[in-house]
Amino acid sequence: MTLLKAERKDAAEISAMSCKMMHETYDGLLPGGAEETEYYCGRFATREAYEAMFDDHYVFWYIRDGDETVGFCAARVEGTMFQINKM
Repeated sequence: MTLLKAERKDAAEISAMSCKMMHETYDGLLPGGAEETEYYCGRFATREAYEAMFDDHYVFWYIRDGDETVGFCAARVEGTMFQINKM
């Protein structure tokens, strides 16, 4: 596994990846199924939401397994705290 730093211009790709992972994880768990998952994607995993995180000093990395991107993570330092936001 390797990490590849993402840039603000990657926010749309990160959004698409996030929604795909959310559907894979939550469609069968949430009472509203895929429709409820899509609601959360539209509220919290939009391109604009990720751009705002970049603007709020989060650093994003793609998680790579060989040539394949398998996920992403984001983190920032705030005061003496290290916050991990996505995995």
